[in-house]
Amino acid sequence: MIEDEKDIRESLAEAIESEGYSTLTAPNGMDAILMFEDEARIPEKMPDLILLDLLMPRMNGATFLERARRNKRLAKIPVVLMTTDREAAQKATKYGAAGHLHKPLGLDELYSTIEKYCLH
Repeated sequence: MIEDEKDIRESLAEAIESEGYSTLTAPNGMDAILMFEDEARIPEKMPDLILLDLLMPRMNGATFLERARRNKRLAKIPVVLMTTDREAAQKATKYGAAGHLHKPLGLDELYSTIEKYCLH
């Protein structure tokens, strides 16, 4: 999950983990890209899904998606945008995202989206 707001990032990670899933988190797109491009930081198991905030400092969601699609490790991972911006959410496919969630997120909608793309 890539989310710049620490409280949201931590509470969503806790909710996801309570359902039996593992999480990796980053506070912005740049930190996430570096995690997957730096051989020393690459996680043992790649994520099944990336939940991505659209509006963030350092590297926004659209720029992250552009970079991720050029990265062999990230290119095949579905990305779901999380945003309050309804216009941006409607453009999710333009950015190359598999879908979108509107903030504030409801847990049922979050879990349903995760179940669609992930195995426990």
